[in-house]
Amino acid sequence: VMARAHDVLWGDSMSLQAQGYMNFVGEDKLRVIPTTTFSAGNITQVLIEGLDTCGNSEPASPEGKVCISAALGDYYSVGTLLNASNVTLTEQLRMTGTLITIKIHMTNVDDFWTWPIGFKPKYIVTPRLAQYSDDGVPPPEYFDRMVFDVNTSNTATRTQRVVGIRFTTEV
Repeated sequence: VMARAHDVLWGDSMSLQAQGYMNFVGEDKLRVIPTTTFSAGNITQVLIEGLDTCGNSEPASPEGKVCISAALGDYYSVGTLLNASNVTLTEQLRMTGTLITIKIHMTNVDDFWTWPIGFKPKYIVTPRLAQYSDDGVPPPEYFDRMVFDVNTSNTATRTQRVVGIRFTTEV
């Protein structure tokens, strides 16, 4: 979940809503993050002709690939971010964990001279697997958690290694 990425640069007072796009690994065209409004149980999306969407707007979809822009922020499922960064949950990845960096580029000067002439605010979300070595292997992503035994005086009895996917953002 990424809260209010479309309002970070321009604020709520702007009459123009920034359009969001997601950059998928290996694709030349950006995918649009559909602007979604919810009212009376209906979902309305604003789509851009000629561009694919980055996911779907149904939070309960079986694919789990949610990607929408709504009034309170943008919502991306873990599956969408992994798919965009071309990461597959292999057994090795489940054992070591990984780090995904989500870069957000905001601008209002692209396409200035296209009709209608003027500033057109937009942002591009680019999730990528973080790489910290020449051969492209990310470091293991884990943290140690203290485990407390409730039968004693709440003292830590052991540590447990927890692995997972960590997401960081760069704006």
